[in-house]
Amino acid sequence: MYASLYSEGIALISKQPDTELSVLIKKLGKVILDTDVKINSEAPSLVQSAEPLEWHQDSPEARWIVWHCVNPGFAQREPTELVDSAPFVNQLAIEDKTMLMDSPIVYRSVDGSLQNAQILSAGAEQLKLYYCPWLIEERVQNYSCVKKVSDFLNGQEPYQHFWNKGDVLIIDNHRVLHRRGRLSSTSRRHLKRYWISCE
Repeated sequence: MYASLYSEGIALISKQPDTELSVLIKKLGKVILDTDVKINSEAPSLVQSAEPLEWHQDSPEARWIVWHCVNPGFAQREPTELVDSAPFVNQLAIEDKTMLMDSPIVYRSVDGSLQNAQILSAGAEQLKLYYCPWLIEERVQNYSCVKKVSDFLNGQEPYQHFWNKGDVLIIDNHRVLHRRGRLSSTSRRHLKRYWISCE
């Protein structure tokens, strides 16, 4: 499991018991936020609406994202889609990497404060991408290097995960992007999401 997580940025464990899930999470690091990802019409969060979510990554404070499927909902019509950005980032020209490292993005930290990051930054093991289009200023969206990221994502054939109850899906949030289509307004899809920091 850990081998694929580090080599491909994605790991899947089918039908994981809750007791084993807590052990697995502790091995990955510290939980900095956990969220019930299901439709809640009173919640302000986009992730708890039925609206589609375009390609993005969650807070850069989370190295790993773990989803645990409580209820798959309409499993065959409501997949989570994933794409690994590492091959694309690694082959970028030096000037594009440099420009992305100078491309600012402001996000809200888990403590509620506004924080600054760059779309691309250096990590201990790899270059870290942070792409969340609705947080990118319009002037930055017009940078040629940012458009290359968008073009790459829109040209990919993503991995689609069709949920089953008990599935645990883990991704490296510093390289793998995810999205979903519009959910049915009556969907019972319920994922428990954990943001995990290694620090």
